[in-house]
Amino acid sequence: MIQIGFVILTGLSIATNSTPVKKDVDTNIGHCLSSFYAAAYHKSYNCTSGFEYLSNNCALQKAAFTDGKSCFLEVAKDVCVPTEVLQINAEYNSFIEILTEKSSNETNCSEPYYQHSALKCFPVLQDMAVKLKDVVDVHTEINDTRVLKLINLCEQATACIKQTCLKETEQTRIIDTCEMIKMKNSEFIACNHKIQEKLADLSNHTCLDDFDFNLETNELTVELYSKKKECTVKIMRDSCGESAVDNFDYYADLLVKQSSPVHQLD
Repeated sequence: MIQIGFVILTGLSIATNSTPVKKDVDTNIGHCLSSFYAAAYHKSYNCTSGFEYLSNNCALQKAAFTDGKSCFLEVAKDVCVPTEVLQINAEYNSFIEILTEKSSNETNCSEPYYQHSALKCFPVLQDMAVKLKDVVDVHTEINDTRVLKLINLCEQATACIKQTCLKETEQTRIIDTCEMIKMKNSEFIACNHKIQEKLADLSNHTCLDDFDFNLETNELTVELYSKKKECTVKIMRDSCGESAVDNFDYYADLLVKQSSPVHQLD
């Protein structure tokens, strides 16, 4: 009946390379920090598991970089340019301040804190993008472990991006992708797979008398979940029971949004 695609989590951008650790220290920390966060996320070094470097709680993250300084520097020596490590080490307290302290209660995207806060989100977003390839447009049963892992990653990612200056369009892209993943683990989608197997039989429903079953997938989705919404609800309820149409309007809107040409070009 439909195919579920997902927004690709690529092209995310944020200013990270223009902020020195301290005004009188000419070094850029964005690349080094990105590499360190990736190593910490993937547990590439044993010492990182004892510290919450990726915490969204500023106090916990500050404690991690303070108490885990030797671990950070050990990893940084492997993943960063030597001059970056030397200068960060020389101004380590300022480095921690940039990462964990906001200068005010207001979000100011020109502040070093906000310029670098998104970096710790990128490893989980990249992990999501990789794991999405295993489930995109593939029929999965409810509680498929691959989907459940993605739902867990989504929870981590959405919590992380709330504290960043990622563009609104980029945050929306991530949130929409996560909502599609959650929907994939629903009775709503399970019913759609069931109906898809007998698509030709839908022509027997009088409410679809004028429906063109030869439409492209995206056009078909828009028709069924917008113009023919009431008919689709009836078909799903009759085929799969009431649980299949729980939150129907919400899921239908998601599918229509994802299938629209404008959304696909984002």
